[in-house]
Amino acid sequence: MKITVEQYEDKFTIETKDDGLIVSEFMDHLYSIGVATGYHPDSVANAMYQKGVSMSEYLNRENELYDE
Repeated sequence: MKITVEQYEDKFTIETKDDGLIVSEFMDHLYSIGVATGYHPDSVANAMYQKGVSMSEYLNRENELYDE
């Protein structure tokens, strides 16, 4: 797998030997590339957490609709 972010004149790339990453490995790489591009580690972690919470709430609402 290859993840590349181009920001201004800089290019940040993470390349793995394996394409078959589990989601937690993939998220580790996204976190690392976010920090490498200059975002504060706490900001990246918080954004990922907030996105996870909002998606979980969305998924839970969708399941509730099907249960009714």
